[in-house]
Amino acid sequence: MKGSNYILVAILSSSLSYGAITGNVFRDLPLNGGKVGAYGVKEPNEPPVSGVRVTAVDEHGNRAQAVTNEEGEYRLTGLKGKVRVEFSNWPSYLQESFGTKSGSSVQFCTDGDKVDFALHNPQDYVSTNNPYLISSVYFNGATNIPSASNTKDLLRWKIRDYKDNSYNVVASKSQLGTIWGLAYDKEKQDIYAAAFLRRHTGLLDSDGDGYGDVGVIYRIDRNNNIEEFYRFDNSEVGTIKNDEGRGLPDRDAPSADAEAFGKVGNIGLGDIDLSADKKTLYVVNLYQHKLYGINTQTQDIEESVDIPNECRDPKDARAFALKSHDGNLYVGVTCVGLNSQRQRDLKAMVYSYNEDGFKKVIEVPLTYKKGAVFENKGTSFKPWVRDWNELYKHKGRYVIHPQPLLSDIEFAYKDGQKYMILSFLDRTGLQTGYRNSDTSGKGIYEGMSGGDVLIAQMRSDGKAVLERSGRVGNRRGKRNGQGPGGGEFFHADDLFGWHQEVALGGIACIAGDESVGVNSYDPVRVEKETTWATGGPRFFNLKDGSYRAGKKLYLKDEPGVMGKAAGVGDLEVITDAAPIEIGDRVWLDSNGNGIQDAGERGIAGVKLLLSEGLDCSNVVDRVTTDSEGKYLFRNLKPNFDYTICIDESQFKRGRGVRGTPLEDLIITTPNRGEDRVNSDAEVGSNGQAIIRVQTRNHGENNHNYDIGCVGDGALPADTTSGASIGDYVWYDKNINGIQDPDEYGIGYIKVYLLDENNNVLQETRTDLQGKYLFENLTPGVYKIQIALPRNYPYFTLQNQGDESKDSDVNPKTGISDPITLSEGEHYRDLDAGLVCQICSKIDIEKFTNDQDADEAPGPMLVVGSKVTWTYKVKNISNADLSEIKVIDSQEGEISCPKDTLAPAEFMICTHEGIVKEGQYENIATVTSVNPLGNRVEDSDPSHYYGGKPGVDIEKSTNGEDA
Repeated sequence: MKGSNYILVAILSSSLSYGAITGNVFRDLPLNGGKVGAYGVKEPNEPPVSGVRVTAVDEHGNRAQAVTNEEGEYRLTGLKGKVRVEFSNWPSYLQESFGTKSGSSVQFCTDGDKVDFALHNPQDYVSTNNPYLISSVYFNGATNIPSASNTKDLLRWKIRDYKDNSYNVVASKSQLGTIWGLAYDKEKQDIYAAAFLRRHTGLLDSDGDGYGDVGVIYRIDRNNNIEEFYRFDNSEVGTIKNDEGRGLPDRDAPSADAEAFGKVGNIGLGDIDLSADKKTLYVVNLYQHKLYGINTQTQDIEESVDIPNECRDPKDARAFALKSHDGNLYVGVTCVGLNSQRQRDLKAMVYSYNEDGFKKVIEVPLTYKKGAVFENKGTSFKPWVRDWNELYKHKGRYVIHPQPLLSDIEFAYKDGQKYMILSFLDRTGLQTGYRNSDTSGKGIYEGMSGGDVLIAQMRSDGKAVLERSGRVGNRRGKRNGQGPGGGEFFHADDLFGWHQEVALGGIACIAGDESVGVNSYDPVRVEKETTWATGGPRFFNLKDGSYRAGKKLYLKDEPGVMGKAAGVGDLEVITDAAPIEIGDRVWLDSNGNGIQDAGERGIAGVKLLLSEGLDCSNVVDRVTTDSEGKYLFRNLKPNFDYTICIDESQFKRGRGVRGTPLEDLIITTPNRGEDRVNSDAEVGSNGQAIIRVQTRNHGENNHNYDIGCVGDGALPADTTSGASIGDYVWYDKNINGIQDPDEYGIGYIKVYLLDENNNVLQETRTDLQGKYLFENLTPGVYKIQIALPRNYPYFTLQNQGDESKDSDVNPKTGISDPITLSEGEHYRDLDAGLVCQICSKIDIEKFTNDQDADEAPGPMLVVGSKVTWTYKVKNISNADLSEIKVIDSQEGEISCPKDTLAPAEFMICTHEGIVKEGQYENIATVTSVNPLGNRVEDSDPSHYYGGKPGVDIEKSTNGEDA
């Protein structure tokens, strides 16, 4: 009896000895507070990543699966002994993190171990805790006067350099004029800067048309050479006279600049930002309330969408702020009350935008009591004004009238939480100056801005929750009677008792940093006269909203400064591009199945070479596998061909060299099953073991290049009698049915193996290079079928040439012609070309008497006179478009010079008519056919208003006389 009890206890103890595998999937941030963080090590700041699938199999074949929860945690049970753990299904904007500590998406452990997995966003990357910042600064006067060439305009400095006026001048006022929106291309080290209208400060007039260049975006290279990147037509952004026409003086003289007063915030451009891949520059068009996407290579507009408008009076909507973050664009819109003149109508919205359209993230009522601008004046936001006389003049001198505009959006992290920071500028700060005159040129006035900075906590569903009573998430600022709910998180936006709202609209921060920078007036929070009427960034603590530091970019005694009006603009961090790593493991494939099974050991001491190109002749790096068979190559070039090779001193003529870790070993069967767990190496024609690699963009690490080795009794599959069929699914960019050099494979596409009666026998997915393979097939007749993904909904043309480079599936069914395989035959030419859903596009822009009159009323024309419509038709796809026709809803078919356009080609069609009385609208529609026979079309409206001779008609746009 005692023996039985003893045996029972022993069995229970054995069962309980197998522990659960647990771990955390988290987002690796570059900084941990003010210090550079260790990649792969979970820091308190770093947020969890939920929804990641974790699957595991042990050496006995037991399987378990879990999905990470809101805290990024998972737990796997029922496994014992050696275990393989795989991570998958994380958000596409995240990539595997850096270094040996981060762990790859496939890891090996023993039951009871803790296995973490780190991901990162390449947009977050910085290599130092002290990168550069850039900002625009504003000085009074024209751009074409002698002093303008010596007047600073765009500045660069180290983010933790707080010394006064310590910076490098990137560009002067005579080179750029007034700018706001800034964006930085980390890869090419180019700065983009968008022109901006501010009263009392000048714009360039590079084309000499008599109007300021309010619709120009500039590009500045790493050597500070400046070019005009893109210019919107005047009709697209609105107009204002050039500096001479506005009467702008030298920088130390006052000016009326009456025309600019009402047009500030109503014409020109708002914020700009680059897409994650740096291929598209996005810009907000204030005049049209539109978002544009401009190709950074071709400088063509590829995207133009209307921004949502939820204002009570649609004419009161002003879009401005823009931020590219985590696979979305975030666009800020403010309802400014210019037309309604009701304070209760003031509010701001942030929308996320991607291929699925716009979604509202947060709505912020702007009716709360805020801090005073000066001496208890300006304690609330007010509707926008049209006239100088509507502004309040405190003591007859200080202009105070906070007019809100959501101007910048940033994201920050603290204690594992993610926050959205919203910065509001005060339009009055842009309509006034320092010791400058009113719109009639009289008096001496000082503008005082009254912007604000708010914070919201991001939720897992993509929505945001605004701070209240100074609290947000697990952070607490102050309940000081200022801000939503009677408190504000960033409570140190004051200068003691003088000013309680010094923010000027531009913000910047580094992921994981302890602070956020906000462009402000009087940025150094010290009660000294030397801080007054200065401007630059003020840094707030993300822990509790307190003051950390400040920096002056201008001093009050410099000629032409803007003092406490808006004297600085946008802020942008200048950082390095994220490096690229590849790796991962050389292992002993004990059972010869080509899969990294649990319990199969890594091989230490294997010498690997990295060679540029498609062979091993141009070696640029060498590494040796560690005790677990792991390896890493770092700092690779983006979008570049490399070859990983086993050194010939260890592997030669198709087998391992005696006296080395690879003695009597050969390479296992490559590319079997899932790419994450299979072997990628092949034996080249010279007998050397190689993996050909093409890197992707900066920061897109790939730790899945594995090499399996077997004893020479376990031969690769291609030497056995089993047949196989494969090969390649690719993106046919130009829809010609041929695999061209600039086209690439598509990963994770589902492929079915069919019999001759179309019954499904097997299924697999393409690897990251677009390759697929079905192996160990018996002789017989087979077909393959490709399943179309949502973003590639069409097949390209079939059988267009060379069998090894064309597409072999039916464009309607995705099924190939039958292939008869004999014993041991390996057929590697069943390819499929896919076509992008949104890549066939045509654009039509219609003009009435040379005006892009999309909205009524359009140009004012005299009844009975001649009107000319111009139709610009452009092929903005990658393939030829044919059967092009232009139909006008009022005028019928329009005669055009041709009916076929090559990619990027355009043509001009014209038509004349006689002006009719009253409001007139006609819509131009262009139709065409792509090489697949699919219809491609676009439309554009146009308007005019026909009046009788002698009748005066007044037209307004955005509430301003345009």
